[in-house]
Amino acid sequence: MASIQADHYALPAVDIVPHLVKIATDVPLEEVAQDIVRAWDSVLAPASAGATIYATFLRKLECIVFGAMLGDDETLICRYLGAGSTLLSLTNRYVSRSRPLLIRFMNAHDDSWFGDSATEFYSTSINTSPSSTKSPSFTFIVLTTPASVD
Repeated sequence: MASIQADHYALPAVDIVPHLVKIATDVPLEEVAQDIVRAWDSVLAPASAGATIYATFLRKLECIVFGAMLGDDETLICRYLGAGSTLLSLTNRYVSRSRPLLIRFMNAHDDSWFGDSATEFYSTSINTSPSSTKSPSFTFIVLTTPASVD
């Protein structure tokens, strides 16, 4: 039982990462990020760059998609995505419930959920033409951190 509780394997990553690495880009930093995620073992380890890129991408994508569904009510969006209501309760019982629906949208190739709402967060170019065979193209969010924290 202890081995199950200590398992940090990100099962949703099995379905989400293939979509992330198909995103068309010609920016070298984005290509490196995709290579890191492509080589990632799907374990959410604290020192894993792949886990960091995946978790950041997933969180932003959830906010874009479910923000489009739920509207501008930030509290509602946060609660739906599992944010707790107090500092003592950082998550609620709904944490991760959005992921199966997000995966279903991605697998259905229903780009309508990823269109207009994304432009508020970052520059996005997604082909919504049903006859097109081109992969969607996102601009990655570039996060910079200091080399050392004092």
